[in-house]
Amino acid sequence: MASGLDVAAVNGPDQVVLSGAVAVVDAVGRELAGRGVRVRRLRVSHAFHSVLMEPMLAEFADVVASVGFRSARVPLVSSVEVGADVTVPGYWVRQVRETVRFADAVAVVDAGLCVEVGPDATLTAMLADHQVRPLSRRDADEAVTFLGALGALHTAGVPVDWTPALPAVAGPVDLPTYAFQHRRYWLDADDAPAARTHTDDLLYAESWQPAHLPPADLTGVSWLLLTPGEGVDAGWAAAIRDGVEAAGGRCTVLEAAGLDHSTLADALHGSRADRVISLLGFDDTPTPGAPAVPAGLAATLHLLQALDDAGLDTPLWCLTRDAVAAGPVHAPAQAAIWGLGRTAALEHPQRWGGLVDISGRPGAEAIDHVLATVAAAVEDQVAVRPGGVLVRRLSGAAAGPAWKAEAWRPEGDVWVTGGTGGVGAHLARWLSGRGARRLVLLSRRGPAAPGAGDLVAELEARGTTATVVACDVADRAQLAGLLDRIGPPSAVFHAAGVLDDGVLASLTTARLEAVLTAKAGAARNLDELTRDLNLDAFVLFSSVAGAVGAAGQGNYAAANAYLDALAAARHAAGHRALAVSWGAWEATGMAGGTDGLDASGVRPMEPEAALEALGRVLDRGDVTALVAGIDWSTFAARFTASRPSPLLNELAGGESAHTGDAAEVPVTQQWAALDAAAQQQALLDLVRTHAAAVLGHSGPDRIDPDRPFQELGFTSLSAVELRNRLGAALGRTLPATLVFDYPNPAALAAELRQSTFGEPKATSVPDELDRLERLLETAVLDGATRAAAGSRLRVLLDRLTTGDHETGARLPEDTSDDDQIFDFIQNQMGIS
Repeated sequence: MASGLDVAAVNGPDQVVLSGAVAVVDAVGRELAGRGVRVRRLRVSHAFHSVLMEPMLAEFADVVASVGFRSARVPLVSSVEVGADVTVPGYWVRQVRETVRFADAVAVVDAGLCVEVGPDATLTAMLADHQVRPLSRRDADEAVTFLGALGALHTAGVPVDWTPALPAVAGPVDLPTYAFQHRRYWLDADDAPAARTHTDDLLYAESWQPAHLPPADLTGVSWLLLTPGEGVDAGWAAAIRDGVEAAGGRCTVLEAAGLDHSTLADALHGSRADRVISLLGFDDTPTPGAPAVPAGLAATLHLLQALDDAGLDTPLWCLTRDAVAAGPVHAPAQAAIWGLGRTAALEHPQRWGGLVDISGRPGAEAIDHVLATVAAAVEDQVAVRPGGVLVRRLSGAAAGPAWKAEAWRPEGDVWVTGGTGGVGAHLARWLSGRGARRLVLLSRRGPAAPGAGDLVAELEARGTTATVVACDVADRAQLAGLLDRIGPPSAVFHAAGVLDDGVLASLTTARLEAVLTAKAGAARNLDELTRDLNLDAFVLFSSVAGAVGAAGQGNYAAANAYLDALAAARHAAGHRALAVSWGAWEATGMAGGTDGLDASGVRPMEPEAALEALGRVLDRGDVTALVAGIDWSTFAARFTASRPSPLLNELAGGESAHTGDAAEVPVTQQWAALDAAAQQQALLDLVRTHAAAVLGHSGPDRIDPDRPFQELGFTSLSAVELRNRLGAALGRTLPATLVFDYPNPAALAAELRQSTFGEPKATSVPDELDRLERLLETAVLDGATRAAAGSRLRVLLDRLTTGDHETGARLPEDTSDDDQIFDFIQNQMGIS
């Protein structure tokens, strides 16, 4: 009936079974169905298809024999028999009859990039693991598809000879610049970024170094000391008060336990203290109604908010006890104060003093060290130990302790919390590659989590049995029940967590609880329920937010600082533990894909490189590590933009001097004499200039004054940095929520004008005419400009005279020349 089509009668003449080329079968089937014939499509076996094709093979062999063959310029791989000679006619007869071994042919080619040459993209879908570019698609424009495929090949690095494909008149052209902007968006070869970073360059570590601080002279200095209540501070409050007074200062003690920030603000209002010292962090008991939040952490948040409400910029210093790894850690819950404090240093640089961790009983030497630290205010992260004062530093960790003789290998069941998330899935694949035979992937949604089934299948293909279990690890009862049901793990990786970003002024105890429950509460449950199991590994996925601080992430920073301290506490108790403070992961995780990272110096890591670094620190038995891709010179400049901090001295290549704008003369002095419109424009220019600097743009023209800040790319971190810059330029403290309180730069500039200069001064006609006279005396006008000005003045004078016929001065006839107009202004309107 048609070339390439086989028709067989089945069960009588009213039924026809069709087999053959799909397009032909469809066409003939529709024709027969229109004639009342019942048509059935038949998917035949290859053997049956060979029988059907048998009658044409002899004729086909004769045709093929008449064709001339020669070796192909492009290597050809047979899908019938690998290595077959395709230049002999007999091969093509075999090709009709024998089994198509497409997978074998693809395996021989083993190419990352393939081109399908044919009438449709039939084979493209069968090559999901390769990059395939079809040159034609049945349902698309042929020329567009063909040229699009050539373009894709060209951008992938395949040399393309464009001459046969394009008209003779076409030729290469330079890439266009952007109209009227004279700004190039294409990199020269020398400007191209280096390839994603060597693993050693991702590894950093915390260290505590001895420091000598001069004795404190507190003569005339007033201190305010906040305590968590009698019995909690174990004598430290009285010892500090006595020490301040012995050094010539004054000390007022305020018991602040249980006070909310409004009550605290009332108590603080009017305080003239030069320093505020808080011992509230000593209380690490659970907060009623929010058990994951230490009471001292909630109280410290309320204190920061109360200082804001009271309008006090007095530096706040927070003390903890045995909470950081400058020695054995016994109170990891207090370390949450350090994460919150590091964030406060970024959000409230003028109001933040620093963090001091003490140990033991309040002896005279320890008190002297505390007072010297607070009085000097040159170090903001300090541990006071019996040997003296230790200060915190971050440094490269590639040349750390010697490697172990053998790399860490997973044995038995390995548990991964957050195992179906982005980071968790990468971690599961990495564990499989390290030899894990059984993985238990824990998440609150369990098998219902998106992609869980595909991940399990992928791991099983790798030889690892994976079980996805629904379990809220932060629920101690659920976790204990799981241990009883499936048995203990041999290793635990805690990668679960949630975000609820917001500046400190907007946080509540409930928002602390939500984030700390998923991160810190779950880690505490895992620690307590597995301490007696002698685990091979206990790995906590922490964050650089806890190690360094992150504006807008005070609750998340607090939770992760707790994880770092928990690992140190386990180690001090003789148990295996590792906490890794991660930077941003590329296109995955909670920080991956965050806008504005490049401008702050943060370089998202490829997951493979990040996990290779994890293997390094596991192999050598580290307890804590920081793994991040960061340009420290850029990061340090932003980090110290509003306040000095020596934390990054070694990484930044020298002293991290204060690089902000605090030394600038407040612009309010320069702009006070301007009118309201000029002040508004000056402030808008200021906002756009600093916004461009924060976002890493080339200049203020890149900031649309009417575009929302979030659309411009502002995050919580960059918003706080802009607030700090504007506050320094204006010489005043601005709220941390400033950027997101106003929709766009224009609205923010208007608010700054209003709050800085007040209501615009009422204008008067004589004042404005005086300004006009001064302008006319100094302006250089050509003929056209004088004519235009004269026309506008005639209109204005007409309005004036029409509105007051009795007393209004009249301009001479409209035929007056320019000299007559200016004479009229001077003589009849009293302007000389």
